[in-house]
Amino acid sequence: MLRHIFIGPTFPDCTEGSLSGVVDTLNELPTLVPWIRAFSVEQTLDWSGIRAIVLIAEFDSQADWERYMHEPKHLALGDRIKDFIDLSKMTVVQTQA
Repeated sequence: MLRHIFIGPTFPDCTEGSLSGVVDTLNELPTLVPWIRAFSVEQTLDWSGIRAIVLIAEFDSQADWERYMHEPKHLALGDRIKDFIDLSKMTVVQTQA
């Protein structure tokens, strides 16, 4: 199994309501991509110094992860959050789960 970790910093003018909407949007992923085995998405803590979304998704194999990365429904969610999350500053890593 592997773990996919996405950290997406917000734009400075992103409101709390917009950030909550991003979390709600990203929480749609497990229903859209059924080969996600485990999933969580959270906002960073206010005192952490970085305002961001942290998404963790687990997959059975690298092939499942690659399928996820090219899945049109996954990519469409990126289009829905791009006004609130600075995708040019995102961090994406994979680890063993």
